[in-house]
Amino acid sequence: FRSDEPLEDIEIDIYPRNYPLNVLPFECEDEELKRIYDVCVETLKLCLHEHYEDCPWREQAMYVMDSRNQILCGYYAFGEFEFPRAAIKLMAEDRREDGMLNITYPGASGLVIPSFGLHFYTVAREYGDYSGDWDFVREIFHKLESVLEAFKKQMREGEKLINLFGPAE
Repeated sequence: FRSDEPLEDIEIDIYPRNYPLNVLPFECEDEELKRIYDVCVETLKLCLHEHYEDCPWREQAMYVMDSRNQILCGYYAFGEFEFPRAAIKLMAEDRREDGMLNITYPGASGLVIPSFGLHFYTVAREYGDYSGDWDFVREIFHKLESVLEAFKKQMREGEKLINLFGPAE
């Protein structure tokens, strides 16, 4: 439809499409604690769109550390592993030349938070522990290795400490 005339009396509807989740029951005699839990679960649900995101209205970016916390909470709140698996796979597909992980996914900002690369190990281990899907962990092992190699390159010979990471070159 094309018109040079202004539109009048137009109606637009928005229909949310949320990832299908089953919230696991949380039994608690303390009503305030139960309300806090329910608010937390609703917040977690709001941070699930096409990937985990740190904020449902502003950035909508997936960070390793933020996602790790959300994934872990989701194991208890939803007992679901498909969405976490997809998020972890997206992280593992990061193809930085230095072997590290980008600050957010999907994206190529060039920014890195080195410690988040180490949290990727935690994400992978917890996924294996909670889901039992160790085949998937083996599938993403190449990315775990690349992060380790990036850290090893930051060590001086004979030292056991990691030197500061410099700016991206």
